[in-house]
Amino acid sequence: MTTFRTRGLSRRRNRWSAALVAAVLLALFVSARRHAIVRRITGDFAAEAESLNAAMRRHDWSSATQWSERLATERPRNFAVIYDLALSLHNRAFSQPRPVLRTSLERIATESRAMALLDSAARLAPTPAERAHAELLHGMAFENLGLPIDALEAYRAAHDHDPKLELAAQRYRWVRAHLFQPQLHDTMTDAELDRYAR
Repeated sequence: MTTFRTRGLSRRRNRWSAALVAAVLLALFVSARRHAIVRRITGDFAAEAESLNAAMRRHDWSSATQWSERLATERPRNFAVIYDLALSLHNRAFSQPRPVLRTSLERIATESRAMALLDSAARLAPTPAERAHAELLHGMAFENLGLPIDALEAYRAAHDHDPKLELAAQRYRWVRAHLFQPQLHDTMTDAELDRYAR
């Protein structure tokens, strides 16, 4: 018979697992960030882009979002700008001083906007590799919203555009394994994932 105590422990364990997954995805989002966009631009736009890059390096997502919004107004069809705006919006939603609940309307609205921007970035991408990065982050955003099927499709698209992008393949295998076996632990080796990803 399940007692209140064991149910409470199970709930706490589930909360810790969810927190761990969110932390891992945030770290992946940050590590998947493209290189600075300054190399492509000149003039005042370059100075503003450097301010954006500095904010990104500091993990100051509020400032990064403001700079990205400004740059996106000037260059609405620039892949790098749209990509960085989506990235800074997503990271801002996850890095607020107070915890943001999964059902937070503000967070859902921010994630929805980030996903729409990533969809635009994927269409604007000048190379298959850059499109793959946009699709990868699109998949992570879907995962964060609890939409694993959509995440799988995004990760598959990322792999199709750049088979060398290992992070897309890893996330695909992780999500697929957990869809088949939801009780699997969150930290699994590649060998363990391979058993469920076939």
